[in-house]
Amino acid sequence: MKEKSNAVFWTGAKLIAFGIFLLALIGLLYYAISVVVIAMIGIGIAVLLAPVLSFLRRKFKIPRILSALVCLFVLVMIMGGAGYGLWYLVDDQFRSLSNRAPEISAALQTRLYSILGRYPWLSNQIETMEFGATAKNLAFYLLKGLKSGLYAISGFLFALVLSLYAAVSLNEYFADVIEAFPKKHREKATLILTRCAVTLRLWLRAQLLDMLIVGVMTAAGLWLVDVEFWAVY
Repeated sequence: MKEKSNAVFWTGAKLIAFGIFLLALIGLLYYAISVVVIAMIGIGIAVLLAPVLSFLRRKFKIPRILSALVCLFVLVMIMGGAGYGLWYLVDDQFRSLSNRAPEISAALQTRLYSILGRYPWLSNQIETMEFGATAKNLAFYLLKGLKSGLYAISGFLFALVLSLYAAVSLNEYFADVIEAFPKKHREKATLILTRCAVTLRLWLRAQLLDMLIVGVMTAAGLWLVDVEFWAVY
């Protein structure tokens, strides 16, 4: 009877400890969600790069660390070339837009006065607006956007470094994860995790291809209909 009560006590204690651990883990994930997302992006990129490193290792006998540096160099060159090409397309349109800013502003002002003349109630609403507070809010959101941009750039760089670091030893990490399973389940775990990796790799490729297609088709469509600032859009 005493042994049974002890077993019930320890079972309850384990459940309580597990519940506390689960709540702590959920709280940690909630407050560190951005780090978790960046880490997952880095792992996803590592899954994409791992076959490339394996190919370079198998075909050209290049060590995986050196292959990672080669991939980093190629990625930097591609991103730099894409950024330069985008700036080349957008620069002229930005200059034209900045030169025509007074003209566009005057046209918008004329259009606004025309609308206000037809709808007096709207004019009264605008007159009651606090433009100082509105300008302050605009400045706040602008600063917030700049901070978000900096966070995005730093997060991407962190994800890129993490992905290269993980891709170099991805096979070793995979083997260590499989070792955590009981021996009788390792074969099944290997099959399931391998399929998950392949599916994740194909999904990421599809997302990248989808973004490229949408961007190219949008730019081409705006250019075909003769939108003046199609590259800026």
